[in-house]
Amino acid sequence: MSTLKYLKEYIRFLRNSKNIDIVFYSESESYYIYFKSIISTLVENYSINICYVTSSNKDPLLTNTNKKFSVYNIGSKTIRTIFFATLDVKVVVMTMPDLHNYHIKRSNNSVHYVYLPHSLLSTHMVYRKGAFDFYDSFFCVGFHHLKELRASEKLYESKCKKLFKIGYPRLDDLISSNPINKRPYSTLKQIIITPSWYSPGIIETCCDELIQNLLSIDFKVVLRPHRDSKKLFPDKLNYIYEKFKEYKNFKLVYDDINNIELKKSAILITDWSGAAMSFAFGLCRPVISIDLPKKINNIDFDKYDIGPFETEIRSEIGSIVNPKNINRICEVIDNLMDNSDKISKKLELLRREKIFNLGKSAEIGAKYLSKLVNKSLI
Repeated sequence: MSTLKYLKEYIRFLRNSKNIDIVFYSESESYYIYFKSIISTLVENYSINICYVTSSNKDPLLTNTNKKFSVYNIGSKTIRTIFFATLDVKVVVMTMPDLHNYHIKRSNNSVHYVYLPHSLLSTHMVYRKGAFDFYDSFFCVGFHHLKELRASEKLYESKCKKLFKIGYPRLDDLISSNPINKRPYSTLKQIIITPSWYSPGIIETCCDELIQNLLSIDFKVVLRPHRDSKKLFPDKLNYIYEKFKEYKNFKLVYDDINNIELKKSAILITDWSGAAMSFAFGLCRPVISIDLPKKINNIDFDKYDIGPFETEIRSEIGSIVNPKNINRICEVIDNLMDNSDKISKKLELLRREKIFNLGKSAEIGAKYLSKLVNKSLI
């Protein structure tokens, strides 16, 4: 779409904005899945006017036929900047960290900004310092978010946010779509590799050797890089594809928004991707973590005296493998497959302990948004 078309979308939004209570903003087509359940709950159960605003021409909601809410495409450049600067609605829900720290600014109008996490990761290591300082509310997935955010406010003397115990709607969607008693993972014959986009990660260090070892056993192997990896490591990914494309059991997948390949997989292998915890808690299947350097975007994270959730939980959701021992990874896989019942039960108990409101997060999130709209929580 051209700038003119984005401008027309913005004007269309302005004409309707007086009747809008909540804006859900999605920065790419990959993020709709995190809003989906809450939007559905609001539309079905509340008399609240909502709209969905995207910056992607590929967003699945652009073909929305539900007349109860509108969809607008404002692009990712000038019109988007103007849109946010002039926004005048009651509540905005976003999955984008660093609000107001870069080009996406808070509006000068009285708008309440809510952050909805798009992973189970901690807030103080992977994310930049101050990534959530300009949000008014944060929908916490577990106690680790509550502790980290309060510690951050104390450490940096930043504004206190409203912290709500919500849970993780995306996880609930994954759980409901794939009950663990439906099919034990030991019957599955696929392994998925989900490298993070950071450097040095699996793609740069040991991906070739890892795939080569996995192809030596009777499993399908799916490499599903992070969406940003294609931009950051195009030559390396192309090399890997060319090297293994003739193997019938190998597949390189960039687009798996609906987690089709994830659900087919018995084991997930990663470095520090947030997909690890979604896989472990959503499907109750184990993760093999390649022990590469942590993904650190906030060098102050150790000042919190709170260990990052992804570090603390790593050994509990599967096995950790030194990259020097990749040639022994098949032994690790055999052990995880042989103990599938025990591991699945452990992960089911662990998710109940660590994550808020399993099975009810969308319902509770919608309730709090309704209260924010009606200003009974502000």
